[in-house]
Amino acid sequence: MFNLKFSISTLKKTAIFRGLRNSSILSLSTIYVQLITAISFLFIPKYLGAASYGQYSIALTFASLFEIFSSVGLNKVIVREGCISKNNVEALFTQTSGLKLFFILIGFLLTVFFSFILPYSNTIRLFIFLAAIDVGITGLYRYRNSIFIIYEDYKYLALVNILSKTIFYSLAISFAISHVGVVFIIFALTFSDCIIYVLNEIAAKKYISYFKINKPIFNKEIIKQTMVFTFIGIISVIGTKINIITLSMLTNDFNVGIYSLAQKIIEQGVVLIGILSIGFLPVFIVEFKSPKRNPNKLLKFTIVYFISGFIATYLFSDFFIYIIVKFFGEQYKNSLSILKVLIYYLLISSTVLPFNLVAQSTYNENILLYIYSVMALLTFIFNIVSFSYFGLIGVAYSTVAIQALGGLLIIFFIYKKVKNKYNEYNHHF
Repeated sequence: MFNLKFSISTLKKTAIFRGLRNSSILSLSTIYVQLITAISFLFIPKYLGAASYGQYSIALTFASLFEIFSSVGLNKVIVREGCISKNNVEALFTQTSGLKLFFILIGFLLTVFFSFILPYSNTIRLFIFLAAIDVGITGLYRYRNSIFIIYEDYKYLALVNILSKTIFYSLAISFAISHVGVVFIIFALTFSDCIIYVLNEIAAKKYISYFKINKPIFNKEIIKQTMVFTFIGIISVIGTKINIITLSMLTNDFNVGIYSLAQKIIEQGVVLIGILSIGFLPVFIVEFKSPKRNPNKLLKFTIVYFISGFIATYLFSDFFIYIIVKFFGEQYKNSLSILKVLIYYLLISSTVLPFNLVAQSTYNENILLYIYSVMALLTFIFNIVSFSYFGLIGVAYSTVAIQALGGLLIIFFIYKKVKNKYNEYNHHF
């Protein structure tokens, strides 16, 4: 009996168990969110119509490109430093609160500015402006989310995720059916995010007793790490997000709506990958802060995962993709062929995830930045070229091909970097 208890206790302390526990908690909430999101897909695209849904997608996609400034970079730095030393968490938030507001303002101004640079109608510019306000609110509540990630309070994160999406999609579906327009759907998104922000402020006091918003403190090291993560975030979303922006300049709103539906479904898979990333990031930070870890096992696991995942995707993708015509109607039937290509984007992204986390955990995010920069340039060029030759499906081909190239580069360079550290450690000891 003692040995059994000891074994269970030991298991609960292992990195894999903690990562899976964290991800499983978030996954349970995501199953619910995916369900309500799928239900919303039965109504929002249908009642808005392809043209209005295309405008809605352009606005949210465009604003999300600048969301990285308000949500990702500084949050990553706080999580990494907080996981290494929880004694510094309160000081981290006190030191960075003003800087966070500064980045949110920069993101908002860039969104509005570039919406006038690109040839959008005033209607779409209005939608982008409203979406940019929501992005700022999202940046604030995700800033507080960092606290719950550091202390691995994933139960709370799961609960607020359920609440947020329930409020938004309930209102969005009602507004879509009522034909009140895209503006009210964006208002519904902003309203739900405001509620989560207030809840986060209250719940975070469990870990930090006092919040003080200071004027921006421009700590050189924090800003450097923040900007690296920020640019990584901006460039990484280009793999799929930039597709909508590119198509909005190359074709009509109807075709954008056709592509958007396929991409929106793929983004639900990206959400699951994001959950694994959030769940395992604190674990990877702790496990790889020492050079003792041999990356060979991680490489072998990656190869086996990709081969088995490729076979499963090839065999079963048609079955799941068939629902697109059944549920969304004939106007979206062209989304089927696009989805059959983009599904391999998910496979590649999930395959590369462990090495992506290792890079973030070992202060090797500069490698990610260099690789994602090359991918960004290639994505833009090949999207235009592929569209001119193959139409909408060409953009999907371009996305998957460049993601595969980037994935190989990430695995190669991160493995080499960590392996060298491991060999140096063994040589000295």
